[in-house]
This record gives sequence, C-alpha cells and structure tokens, in this order.
Amino acid sequence: MKKLCTIILSFILIFMLNACSSQKVNTTNDSPEITVKAGDTEITSVVKSKSLEEVTLKKEADRMTMTGVNLEDVELFQSIMNDPSITIPYVSLGETIQIEFNETTPTTYELVETLLSDDGTLKYKAETIENIQLTLTNRKGSFVLDENVWAHLSSNSDDYEPEATIRGFRLICQFTDKVQEFSFIIKTDATK
Repeated sequence: MKKLCTIILSFILIFMLNACSSQKVNTTNDSPEITVKAGDTEITSVVKSKSLEEVTLKKEADRMTMTGVNLEDVELFQSIMNDPSITIPYVSLGETIQIEFNETTPTTYELVETLLSDDGTLKYKAETIENIQLTLTNRKGSFVLDENVWAHLSSNSDDYEPEATIRGFRLICQFTDKVQEFSFIIKTDATK
C-alpha cells in the first residue's frame, strides 16, 4: 500500500511540475509572416517564429513594456544555429535591415538584439540585450545595423576577425488575437 501511494504521489508531482513549467510554444519557419532584407538581399530564410502565451506588450510613455517574456530564452536562436539547411548571412555594419509584415501589422511590438555564441546561446548576460528603435509604416520598418558596444567586451582576438560577431534579433509582436515572436540571426563585424 505504501508503494502504491508513493507511485501515485510521484505521478501527481510530475504532472504538476510539467503543467507549471511548460510554456506552450509553436515553433515554425515554414511560412513566416514577415520578410527580412539586408540591403537588397532577402534573409527571411533565417527567420523562425513561435507563439507566446501569457505575454503582454504595453506602450507606456514612449517605452514598450513586456510582461511574461523571458529575455534569456534562446530556443529559436539555437534552432536556427542547429538547422543544417540554414546559412547565417553576413551583413555589413551600416547596412539597412528592413522588416515587412506580409499581411497584418501588430498593434504593439518590441525589437531587441543580443550577441550570441556559436551555439546560439547568449554570449553575455541578459543585461547586454539592447532595444532597437523600429517604427512601422504601412507594414514596413527598418533600422541601420550599427556597432554593438557589447562586442568590444571580448578578450578573445578571434572575435574581432571579419564576420565573427553573431547577432540575434527578437521581434515580439502583439497582434489582435496572439503574441508572436520572430527571431533571426546575422553575422557581422565587431567594428567598422
């Protein structure tokens, strides 16, 4: 009888842990809802997305606040890096990156950037994640790829070689009926 109670309690505990810790995620890159270009070159092939639940975005005094977003989540970055069919594109510093929503423009959105290691994990702490200014007009927005000041933290001289800086971008979008994350990765240089 004691063994039966232990087994039942174990199953209940496992069920509760899974229910509390799981975030429902639907990862796909089959038909992204956005198109990403660097200059005239389309780089949408490196975009992956997932639906986020229990996440809200609010605009307060010209600043976006995200509730329920784990900025250290690297699931999509690692998925991109580990996909043998994807070649991470090189984008020169100073190049304009354009993002276009194919159908629906989000009601609110936030674009953040981080430096990544070769395996798609964060190269530095979450405090180094930067907000990128992106303004959408007629479903399109763009930003200039400037130097990332955190790229100068490395003491490894290999990180200053051409095309050695890996940068990951996360676009978190609140649509009418869902919150969607779009992530993409590029290679660039640490300095001009």
